[in-house]
Amino acid sequence: MKKHALLWVGGLLAVLVLSRLTVFDPTWHGVMAVLIALGVLVCATIRPTTALAVIASELIIGSKGRLFVLLGDGVQDGGVSVRVLMFAAFLVGYAIWVVRTRSFPTRDLFKTWKPWAILAGSVALTGC
Repeated sequence: MKKHALLWVGGLLAVLVLSRLTVFDPTWHGVMAVLIALGVLVCATIRPTTALAVIASELIIGSKGRLFVLLGDGVQDGGVSVRVLMFAAFLVGYAIWVVRTRSFPTRDLFKTWKPWAILAGSVALTGC
């Protein structure tokens, strides 16, 4: 247990240090965003739950999703945030994992209608 906790803390600290080192260079921010997204893609194809935990940790330490930005300007305006890249990489990686393992939960997905009704209601109320 201690080994995994140290790995998580070390990884989060490394990302924060890299963010501070590249804060004034948008090119390096883009490179780091792409590398992190590729890491999530690889992780999601092997172990989707760990990739989802990585995304959740970015939600905790990220600065409004703008920790790293691809194609942003000098003050990080515009561009694509690392949060969007990570989520897209997770969806692609999860799709690859589902196809590779043939383990899509179709039987339990539509077992009851209540969660789907709550989801539809919340989407309708937010106006999306």
